[in-house]
Amino acid sequence: MIFLLDETSEQLEAQDGAQVEDLFSRLIETDRRGRHYFVLSRVLADWALENLALSARHKSHLVGIREQYAMRGALPKSSGVFLQIGFESIGVCQMNEGFFKIGVDAFLAGEYAESRAALVLEDIVNDAGLYKHVLGEARKLTNVPNFNFEPVHSGGSRIVPVFETEVNKGKVVCCIVDTDMLAPCSKKGVTARNVLAIQRRRNEDTASTAASFVGRAFCTVGHELENCIPYFIVKEFAAVSQLTSDILDRVAVQDDSVDAGTCFWLHFDVKNGLCGETIIEKREAGHLSEASVTWIQARLGLNDQDFRSVKIDGFGEEIVDKFLSSPAALRKFHTFTRTNYWKSLFLERFEELLWYFAAPARERV
Repeated sequence: MIFLLDETSEQLEAQDGAQVEDLFSRLIETDRRGRHYFVLSRVLADWALENLALSARHKSHLVGIREQYAMRGALPKSSGVFLQIGFESIGVCQMNEGFFKIGVDAFLAGEYAESRAALVLEDIVNDAGLYKHVLGEARKLTNVPNFNFEPVHSGGSRIVPVFETEVNKGKVVCCIVDTDMLAPCSKKGVTARNVLAIQRRRNEDTASTAASFVGRAFCTVGHELENCIPYFIVKEFAAVSQLTSDILDRVAVQDDSVDAGTCFWLHFDVKNGLCGETIIEKREAGHLSEASVTWIQARLGLNDQDFRSVKIDGFGEEIVDKFLSSPAALRKFHTFTRTNYWKSLFLERFEELLWYFAAPARERV
């Protein structure tokens, strides 16, 4: 993330010298280690070089930060996602979406400088590598210079307490969770709703007494992360029935003719597939809306009676590993991320996430 120190040299001179040196040392080191960007004006950099007892290594790195100011100085405004550090006696305050303030005492008491931004995931085994690759492709389409994050495993059902635990450590934390939505008009799954409730309680509800945190809770676009991989790539690894292939070849359209409201593949359960009888049962039990079932049936062109007998196979838990281990699939995915379909549905979400993970390349040690 971008850490901005926007004080004057006079304000720094009025503070406790040991604390100011500690602050600069930590900010320079987090930048040098490639965890977060440290942004300050050339005037402040010159003041620190003249007045603080920094190590030779930190002085050298601060000179480099100063020389990069033309690029770095524009980052907070262009991204809109940054943490501004000041000498007020405050904890974390979210000023608006993506813009946070924090007092020096709270900053130094936490792990902000010592830890990479955390990304709390439901399943680190399946998700971490895929997020790293997808974010890497998305970054090439943005102005994010570089990124770095630490994946944190939650085990799915434990994602809410794990998210809260990471937040309480005092560091930049994002959490992303599958929506489990089978249609654009479906309600988000229970896990997604619980994760988003933390975001609302801590950073959005002005009446809440819960402490704010630096970061954000996100949901996937569509049913799950795997939906960002196009069907024409996924089916190359398919061991599914001819009936499944025939159905998906017909309905999994991914071009400019579909959007978030009409794309069947966006809400398809890639790993587990779709069973018409199960979906009807969910509707009858009140767990899935009539509108959601109608949307799915309309995409398939089926009525209730015919829909009951439909079974579309999923592609299994191994689909991510197969995708990431195939150079041919990765090349095709790179090309697909340049299509209007992929950019219009996915790029904005990934770009916002990337700015929370913005970090310089690590200095060689």
